Amino acid sequence: VQLGNLAILLKLFSFLHLLTQNTRVTKMTAENLSICFAPTLFRVRDDGRGAAMLDALLHDRGKMVIFFMFCDLEHIFVGDDPLAPLL
Repeated sequence: VQLGNLAILLKLFSFLHLLTQNTRVTKMTAENLSICFAPTLFRVRDDGRGAAMLDALLHDRGKMVIFFMFCDLEHIFVGDDPLAPLL
């Protein structure tokens, strides 16, 4: 993973985590957001050999991965500068 992509992912998940902390206002739970973002973040290139089935499987698994990333963001990206160990 390129460092720039990881920084963008951290910003995106930090923002979405903030949304999940304010569900009374946003009406978006971690589960709702994971359903919305899983198809975009876990996508398979269509090579004509069952990519649709693999895409559906990754969508389901991706929802779980994204859900846990929203819920446990502080444990995944820790410290004042969580990207520092990668520099």
